[in-house]
Amino acid sequence: MYLLALIKVKILYVYSNENDAKRRIFMKKSQRLSDKVLLFASIVVVLIVGLVIGILYMNTNNSVEGAIGRDGVSKAQTIASLVDVESYKKLIDSDDDKSTLYKDLREELNTLRIHNGLLYAYVLYPPTEGENLKFLVDGLPLDEEMAGAMGDPSEVLTYKDGQKAIDQDGYYSAIQKSETYGSLMSAITPLKDSEGNTVAFVGVDMMANDVQAVQSDVLKHTIPYIVIILLIGGVILIGIIRFYTNRLLQPLVVLKDVAEQFADGDIRSAEQGLDAIKVAGNNEISAFARAFTQSMYKLKETFHLIHGTALNLQQAIDNIHSSTGTVSSSNSEVAN
Repeated sequence: MYLLALIKVKILYVYSNENDAKRRIFMKKSQRLSDKVLLFASIVVVLIVGLVIGILYMNTNNSVEGAIGRDGVSKAQTIASLVDVESYKKLIDSDDDKSTLYKDLREELNTLRIHNGLLYAYVLYPPTEGENLKFLVDGLPLDEEMAGAMGDPSEVLTYKDGQKAIDQDGYYSAIQKSETYGSLMSAITPLKDSEGNTVAFVGVDMMANDVQAVQSDVLKHTIPYIVIILLIGGVILIGIIRFYTNRLLQPLVVLKDVAEQFADGDIRSAEQGLDAIKVAGNNEISAFARAFTQSMYKLKETFHLIHGTALNLQQAIDNIHSSTGTVSSSNSEVAN
């Protein structure tokens, strides 16, 4: 029984030596868990920074467009408050773009356009379902060849846009591409009579280049500071994660070194390493560290027991050899 135990210890020792080189190569190639966690955290921080910048860019664009669009609606409402609604009702009934009334309304609208600093001002017919809104009076000068004629459809504004303007008491479109003027933003508001009925729509157009210039200016002065703040915050966060991860995983690093020392047969160093482990908290890592430490101590006790048993076995064998020698010597004396 004792001899079998000694043989098992010898086999384990030989097996450990044969696989030691492979184990060391694996340890060198394997990455620390804390490094993987840090890499993952860095990727997450970079993605968050990119996402925040993207959201900031979109919100800035929407905010600038919204501000300018609301300003356009406000100017359209100002014009609507200054024109004579009854005159436009008469023009709609007559449908005559050669009349003096049409020319007077056009000149008045052109004056209001210039006074408000607008690219384009116009009055549109009430909406017809399924069709784009149509020009009633174009606010450009009478001699302007590019002015829209009475009844010409708008390139941008639709029946649905007119309905939104009625429901919201004003509407502004997204930036649109016009074949004539390029990028434009349009805003309209209903022109109502004294009874609150929508007679027509007052519309204004603004060059979208102004919108884009404001967007670029805001982004140029905002994004760099946001990026710097996010990067500083990200570096601080990564540092905190690195510190906490290293602290949390430190018992595993020590246990790895102890396992290597134990596999190399350096029991004393392994025991010192186990004594140096400081496990805090109540999580999976701390539980594993405690269980591993207890297992190593029990294994050490087993080896000590086997070692003591082997010494006793060796002493018994020596006693047998000594007894055998004595018996042989006695037999020789009897034979002589």
